[in-house]
Amino acid sequence: MSRKVAIIGVGITPFRARYLDKTYFELAYDATKLALKDANKNGAEITHKNLESTVYGIYNELFERQFMPDIFINSYLGMNNKPGTRIASGGATGGYTVRMAYSEVASGLSDLCLCLGVEKCNDCYDEQTGTTTPEVLNAIAYSADMTYIV
Repeated sequence: MSRKVAIIGVGITPFRARYLDKTYFELAYDATKLALKDANKNGAEITHKNLESTVYGIYNELFERQFMPDIFINSYLGMNNKPGTRIASGGATGGYTVRMAYSEVASGLSDLCLCLGVEKCNDCYDEQTGTTTPEVLNAIAYSADMTYIV
């Protein structure tokens, strides 16, 4: 039997084409802080210590230029010794991340689960062309079927 599930707080960092002054884990921290502030707007006192698990939606390692970036975010948020699940499912990463966070709570595994989407694709910078586009397109192409022949 599944339990009722609700989204109680949302945090979104302001959109910019590129954040040169922040790392991906600093942006994740900012979004988490905003989500907790939103969750507490009606008098609740939820902190990261109350969160029991985290689901990370991270499209691929190439955008962050870091293998297993969820582990670094987990530590940076103070979520050590708490379960974290990384979702990487191409263009469906965001939807599957929300689905997994829902499942964490609906199943009873967690009462409070942080659902976090993280991406800094414009940090893929091509030194030869001086643009981000070729590197970003290559990163997306790597998630395609490499056995397909035209």
